[in-house]
Amino acid sequence: MGRQQCLYKELVLCLFRAVIDLKKVRNLKIIVALRTNIFKELDFAGGIGGQAEKFWALTLPVRWTADELEELLDIRVQAAGHKYGRPDLSRVRDILPMPHKHKGPALEYILRRTMMRPRDVMAYLKECHDLSSGKPVLSWQVVQEAERLYSFYRLEALYDEWGPSYPGIDRIFEAFRGVSQVMSRDDLWDKLYDASLLLADTEFTGRGWLMDMLRLIWDPQGSPAAKGDLTPFRRLVVLLFETGFLGIRHGSPRGTFSHNHPDYLASGGVLDSAQGFLVHPVFWMTLEIGDQTHADLRDAERVSSRGF
Repeated sequence: MGRQQCLYKELVLCLFRAVIDLKKVRNLKIIVALRTNIFKELDFAGGIGGQAEKFWALTLPVRWTADELEELLDIRVQAAGHKYGRPDLSRVRDILPMPHKHKGPALEYILRRTMMRPRDVMAYLKECHDLSSGKPVLSWQVVQEAERLYSFYRLEALYDEWGPSYPGIDRIFEAFRGVSQVMSRDDLWDKLYDASLLLADTEFTGRGWLMDMLRLIWDPQGSPAAKGDLTPFRRLVVLLFETGFLGIRHGSPRGTFSHNHPDYLASGGVLDSAQGFLVHPVFWMTLEIGDQTHADLRDAERVSSRGF
């Protein structure tokens, strides 16, 4: 574990110590918002003097469904319609184009390119609004043009979110540029092996944490990593899954991502039996992933979505 990661965890533990101390204050309730993966790695017993399960019992995972996101967007559209004298615009679907022959309903198309968070879908719609020349109803051309900027900024945001804990992780993301929309086990192995070679780059800022994750690869007493064997790369795969960057495909044609199943890789057998892997569709355009023809894009979206 890198020194910087240890520092971040100690800072978070200090936050929890302060929260515990503030429990003595009457009529005061403290709410802490924290990424799940950081919370899992905290040393409650050694760092705070408590048992982890006691803290887990107080947590409330925040997840959004498609219906909840649509309801939130409807409220915003209603408010905007009232402000600008357009009472006919009362739902988010009122400002979106009609369903596309290949892409389907516009809202579902947009949600597939989010991690099912309000900030994601609002960021996408903001890019659409900026390109719409003031027109309240969007066209498919605008939705597609907005996706280019949105995809780029979401990848930047992912690095901003995870970079402080894992410096240089943007170089890992970049290793997947140009891959197929659905990768085989061997395809993923190739990209993970390419990422492992960053350890030979003296300018790579993440050598500490990456070496820790890939110590099985570089163990002089170990066996060479066999093509397609993801076991030595497991910790890196789990990290890419937890960031939302990588999804797992099994018997169902749908891919599973961390935003809809955070503990999906908790069992070792899940990775061993995986039938395919895919980068989240939000990053396809900026990483030039797959053939962007309408038919192929439609089919790939079907395997990468879940719950639509």
